[in-house]
Amino acid sequence: PKVQLRRLPCAVAVHYNWDCLKRLISERKRRPDRQVLVDSVLLREGAPDELVSLASAAAGPGRVYAVRRELEQEFCMDVEWGEPVRYAVVCPVPRPLSELRP
Repeated sequence: PKVQLRRLPCAVAVHYNWDCLKRLISERKRRPDRQVLVDSVLLREGAPDELVSLASAAAGPGRVYAVRRELEQEFCMDVEWGEPVRYAVVCPVPRPLSELRP
């Protein structure tokens, strides 16, 4: 049987990059009216304090989780490309121009 996915009233994307997280935080400061949600951030246990602080700034206190070393492979937390991070970004879907009223 074909699996049906529900359509969400927002755009969702999983990110794996610290630069994207930095840009998201900068954009929030620049445009506080734009709602972009990062519910939680997954890091590798022992991640540098600077990156833990960055993750907390994006997701909020208590929303940063660490993967123990023995579970790193399960979460594809390969350090070959740098310090790993995982987070989902949710943005409201803009309404089409045809639906907007002047």
